[in-house]
Amino acid sequence: MLPRPRRGGIGIRFVRTDDVGNERVFDHIEAGYTRATNNQMELKAASVALRLIDAGKLPAGMLDNPRKIDIITDSQYVADNLRNALFEWSNNRWSRHSGAPVLNVDLWKDVTREYKKVARSSRLELKWGRGTRGATLTTRSRTSLPSSRLARRLGC
Repeated sequence: MLPRPRRGGIGIRFVRTDDVGNERVFDHIEAGYTRATNNQMELKAASVALRLIDAGKLPAGMLDNPRKIDIITDSQYVADNLRNALFEWSNNRWSRHSGAPVLNVDLWKDVTREYKKVARSSRLELKWGRGTRGATLTTRSRTSLPSSRLARRLGC
């Protein structure tokens, strides 16, 4: 078993599908974060993806007049809890029903802030999709980690 927390990385795939069904793909990989859990990296990936969309930092044509933006995550943690973060926890001082504090609260705040920004101008839907072991993007993001000079500690 791998030690936890450990170094984690982010791989994000943006796919633009035109009216005919042709796909254009852009991969964004961020080097590692030290002392990171899987859930922290999943939240960070969602936040970074939304921030890139909001800032228009994707290649030309990737975001031209989108009717809808689907965010697909292989993290049930993110998919199952986004609505809670947007509508419940944020209105309940970032506490659960039981009164216990929400874990990774700073990352959840980032995700909700970025989600709301993008949702002002685009229809957004976050969905869960089964991850694929050995997927090229996952492999590339993991192999870029050991030599990373951008490694930083997560403040969570």
